[in-house]
Amino acid sequence: MIWKRSSSPPPKKARMSKSAKKFMFIFFMDSDGMLNQHAVPADSTTSTGSVQTRSRTHGLQVFSRLKADLRGNRYENLDHLRKAVRSIVRSYNQTWYSGIFSRWFERHRKCIVHKGEYFEKG
Repeated sequence: MIWKRSSSPPPKKARMSKSAKKFMFIFFMDSDGMLNQHAVPADSTTSTGSVQTRSRTHGLQVFSRLKADLRGNRYENLDHLRKAVRSIVRSYNQTWYSGIFSRWFERHRKCIVHKGEYFEKG
């Protein structure tokens, strides 16, 4: 119960804001840039197998930047989001992609040198 004076306006009701839907994209890239992207249908499931796990560290650098570039925008539907993602990813230059692959190879090299005992936090 809320106590208020009879002359006070009624209290404002809290309203739920429209929640963001989550979409999954699969990216195929090499050191020269993005080769292809695919928006996974909403009713699909994905595997958490070894391929996804191995590529996770490599993908985080791509997705953290992409997520930051998308932050603060709302898209009416998946098609609008897909176009925005395509545009943003195409704006990244070849040097940026090469840098990601260089860091990825270095991380694998360290893991081999340390016989699989090398782990980075984060």
